Amino acid sequence: MFNYVASGRLLFRSLPAPYKVLQAIILKFQERDIAYEKKKAELGYLRAIAVKRIILNSGIWSGGQIVPIYVDTWNGYWNEYDLLTHAEALALATAYWQKLSIEAAALLELLATPP
Repeated sequence: MFNYVASGRLLFRSLPAPYKVLQAIILKFQERDIAYEKKKAELGYLRAIAVKRIILNSGIWSGGQIVPIYVDTWNGYWNEYDLLTHAEALALATAYWQKLSIEAAALLELLATPP
């Protein structure tokens, strides 16, 4: 986990001085980290993505929450739920290949039995 502290200023017309706001945001990856694509890991492949930049996005579509958008070296945009750590991606890929080998063994056993 990577902690990111965002700071900014809110200006209220009734206050004489600007009010400084600090908000701590916990991110899964930081810049220059290697992340892995979740969809490829579910299919048994490990596709590495290098995080080049993080955009902290907030708006009406996210309900006012700050959502991190990761930009890779090929300028692709990724949500946090689309990326995995190496251990998570390896576990998903291993589970896929184990499931595939169990299904193949069951199919070979079914084909080997005489009718």
